[in-house]
Amino acid sequence: MRFPRLGAAALAVVLATAALYAQAPGKIGEEITNSAGMKMRLVPAGNITLRWTEEDILIVPVGSEEVEIPSPFYIGSHEVTQAQYEKVMGTNPSAFRKGGDCGYRVRDMKTTGNLPVENVLWEEAREFCKKLSDMPEERKAGRKYRLPTGNEWEYCARCGKSGTNLFITGEGLSSKDANFNGLIPGGNAPKGEAKKRTTVVGEYKANAWGLYDMHGNVWEWCENEFMGKEGKTPTGLRMLRGGSWVNRGRDCACTTRLALDPKLRFANIGFRVVCEVGPVKK
Repeated sequence: MRFPRLGAAALAVVLATAALYAQAPGKIGEEITNSAGMKMRLVPAGNITLRWTEEDILIVPVGSEEVEIPSPFYIGSHEVTQAQYEKVMGTNPSAFRKGGDCGYRVRDMKTTGNLPVENVLWEEAREFCKKLSDMPEERKAGRKYRLPTGNEWEYCARCGKSGTNLFITGEGLSSKDANFNGLIPGGNAPKGEAKKRTTVVGEYKANAWGLYDMHGNVWEWCENEFMGKEGKTPTGLRMLRGGSWVNRGRDCACTTRLALDPKLRFANIGFRVVCEVGPVKK
């Protein structure tokens, strides 16, 4: 029996469809480990109401926004570590490493490989995603990486739930919950400590979707531009979410939006990545 030959366009569709299914080997909530040793959690599509207040950083107005997340995707269970960044990029720009500008603060550690990478420019974070996507095993699996959008980030921080709580822990955030300046806790939480450096990823309790350090440790670059004047005017700045080891508790809220020149680097700025997927198993 003969079968019709596929034209180039039809063959491309078949291959693209196969790649989409290859990207989604499991069910919602599944955690996989990619060839760079990064753990990725599969989160569902959904809808959420995102809210912000006058205290949310910079020029974001008081209001709310109905957001649709149309497709499931993988997101890093942790912020990208120094070891993972070095494996993909061949360099380690972090201040909190042996020989780094803040190396004296980690001199008691045998290795800093499991600390989040920081001191990273926005373009460097995007280049990491490109190089990770081009790794042979990732290409074979059909995985394509990028930075999360600000809305995707908050959707994951809130575990898809609309609400008024600023923190995954409820109405307060203490230094037992996350790595930030615990001397200035969030909400009704008691005062704690300020470690004055990054901490190993996964050291604190994960949220309900199994994602770590959504509060504190390092600010995380997002893909999209920060829009001013009620979210309509381009600023040339890029958005960061989550707060960091040096910030007060309120700055680490799920709602907080920080705008920054993408050409600046600091020892409290890192990132986590998203992997786009196709259809998933029910």
